[in-house]
Amino acid sequence: MQVGTYPTRNLPADRLEVVGDRGGVELTVGRSIEVYAVGRRTEHPCDDADDPLKTEQDHFLACVRDRALRPALNLDDALAGLRLADAALESLRAGIEVVVPA
Repeated sequence: MQVGTYPTRNLPADRLEVVGDRGGVELTVGRSIEVYAVGRRTEHPCDDADDPLKTEQDHFLACVRDRALRPALNLDDALAGLRLADAALESLRAGIEVVVPA
């Protein structure tokens, strides 16, 4: 998997694309998340009322209150997300494409 940032005027500053061996995800802040996998493109548009941090906090608190609820992510998924975030920050700092080990 590779993470790259391109500090040029050709791409909007509020866009992030992550490409892996089996597909990719493109986030355009305030517009949508597009998932490319298995030869398909699926777009998940943002709603004006979307508040990702509030949604995450509400879900966490619901899981604390009701132990039968399953977290939205498992620990491996959460760690993978942190590795991607670290790679994106390193790419911004160094101005290079960063490869994330699988």
